[in-house]
Amino acid sequence: MNSTSRLACWLVMEALILAKAMGETTPTAKNKSAGNDFAPLPGIFNSELPRMTLPADLRVTLRPRFGDLQSRDHLRLVWGLRYGLSPQWELSSDIDSYIAHGLKNRSVLSTNGISQVSFGAKYRFNDFLEPFWDTAAGIKYSVPIDHAPEELTDGLRHITPFMTMEHVFKRHPSVTGFVSFGLDINSRALPRTNTDQHYGADTWFVTPGLTWKRGPIKYSLEVNFRSSAGLDSSDTYNITVRPGMAWTLPPNLTFNSRNRWVLGLGLSAGVSDQGSNFGVNTRIQTDFDFRRIFYTPKPITARR
Repeated sequence: MNSTSRLACWLVMEALILAKAMGETTPTAKNKSAGNDFAPLPGIFNSELPRMTLPADLRVTLRPRFGDLQSRDHLRLVWGLRYGLSPQWELSSDIDSYIAHGLKNRSVLSTNGISQVSFGAKYRFNDFLEPFWDTAAGIKYSVPIDHAPEELTDGLRHITPFMTMEHVFKRHPSVTGFVSFGLDINSRALPRTNTDQHYGADTWFVTPGLTWKRGPIKYSLEVNFRSSAGLDSSDTYNITVRPGMAWTLPPNLTFNSRNRWVLGLGLSAGVSDQGSNFGVNTRIQTDFDFRRIFYTPKPITARR
């Protein structure tokens, strides 16, 4: 697909989203989820759901990748931001930073910086496809930063418009089914030594799955199908099955910290036109809610 066709597809999708949003002249204040309990935790749960961050809630997350201590010269630290602009709008951003940990070929702190930044926006529809589906649409943009080690980025800009739908099962309200789909439109930002002629091909994707919340543990299952068919001269494809779980640690294991600490474990099994693969991912994430710093609840006094 040439650049004109890609731009046309992107503009058409965004126009449909905007038209639908403008058509909803009486937005409601509903927010069926008390905060986004299933926000993406890359490697464990990658999908965006229609659930939104609460209005005026700013959350900063830190995701260190400790596996880099064994496999890479740099430790990657991913800073994530999510802000609930309104009951229907959510803004997000990720900043991928890195630092030489000194356990392999580079001395400690010899190199550090930012390797990639990304920005996103998500809009939740009112009464669209309800009562069976909750629906949202959004777009993400990511770009690598120059001078970062080549192993830390793919050297591509990504524009990813997407749509996501979720259904809560009435008989089992802790279980939900979802499906998300969209495009990944790429363009080269930095030179790479990879000479594959299909490197960076545009792709489309579909991801159905299930989530199940049981106390402090959240289970998930994603089946991701991604292909360049129709968008590139190649017929590349990739199918990945990813079960995962995320455990919100109790206060007694976090020294009674007021922040939320999450441990994640995920498995992935995939098959593609290049072969098959299997992997295990672990993540640790902590959240900072800045309302606790700048807002102090007023004490409740009994009336006489």
